[in-house]
Amino acid sequence: MKENKLETITPEMENEIFKKQLLQKEAELKIINSVGEAMSKQLDIDTVTKIVGDNVREILSTEVTEILLLNHENGIITVPYSYYKGYQKVEPFSLGEGLTSKVINSRKPLLLGTSEEQIKNGGIFDENLGEVDVTESYLGIPILFGENVLGVVSVQSYKKNSFDENVVRLLTTLSTNMGVALQNAKFFEETNRLLKETEQRTAELAVINSVQQGLAAKKDIQSIYDLVGEKIRTIFDAQVVSIGSYDYNEEKCHFKYDIEKGERFYEEPRKFNSVDKHIIKTRKILLANKNLIQEIAKLGGKVPAPAEGTEIPKSAIWVPLLVGTTITGYISLQNVDRENAFTESDVRLLTTLANSMSVALENARLFDETNNLYEEV
Repeated sequence: MKENKLETITPEMENEIFKKQLLQKEAELKIINSVGEAMSKQLDIDTVTKIVGDNVREILSTEVTEILLLNHENGIITVPYSYYKGYQKVEPFSLGEGLTSKVINSRKPLLLGTSEEQIKNGGIFDENLGEVDVTESYLGIPILFGENVLGVVSVQSYKKNSFDENVVRLLTTLSTNMGVALQNAKFFEETNRLLKETEQRTAELAVINSVQQGLAAKKDIQSIYDLVGEKIRTIFDAQVVSIGSYDYNEEKCHFKYDIEKGERFYEEPRKFNSVDKHIIKTRKILLANKNLIQEIAKLGGKVPAPAEGTEIPKSAIWVPLLVGTTITGYISLQNVDRENAFTESDVRLLTTLANSMSVALENARLFDETNNLYEEV
């Protein structure tokens, strides 16, 4: 019987193995440093994900590379980076089934060498999730920051068993660096958002103060409508500004200020329409940022034919004018060129201006009544 002889590892062989390992570690460190340096210079999430995705794809020569991020508030996973025969746009999907969700829930790397192993582990081959063809090898690494899982870095290959522990180690280190960069990017974006919001609130306050100062000097009602209308026209992205006053005895709306694309219109009073009735009944703001005709139809009416020289708007907002418990009219902004023209900040600022205007109109009305009483005496 022949005995199997074990291969003797000589000192020379050990030295060669050590050199290869050292070279590999040096190469990995070089890659990590270059990616880390590039990420440190970027403070927006899209750029960070593209830098990491492109580097991972180039370093590992993978056919498929994806970076997926989890929104913990709604459980939705977005895919800011997806590369498969070119950059792909992938629709968001819910945390639940699939390999990405498994990596997120386990907080551990997932290394699979065949498509059969992927299916056994809950892999979903769905073209709506970005993958048309069935890959063999899969490696998913969680992107961690402290105790939080921010998402997953995923690489795939059509070859079986394409990835080993060296790739796992390298991609884990890269994902750790990415976790720090992403968190910094989130902090940066949040700080910018708060700064812009503060600047916007300051600008709004300046507008409100200037309007209130102007209103305080106005004693007749029409001059108040003109002042507010002109001010609104200059600060909002609206081709149309309309201010209406309600006459409940005749059930009519009187147009106190109407302007479209710089041209002033003087329309005759009209009967209450579905928008008027909705505002009076609900006492709430009406915002129709898109599908305006359909939105008005839901109120039981239709968009009235535009006055001569005017157009049907694509976006519109109506803010009620309120004195005590009575809706006295409205301020309306309209955009005839595009949908989604008005933002939450527009609604907030217009509401504040409407409140100031309502107070000024009531003061002017009381002033007129007092003057009339004095004249009668």
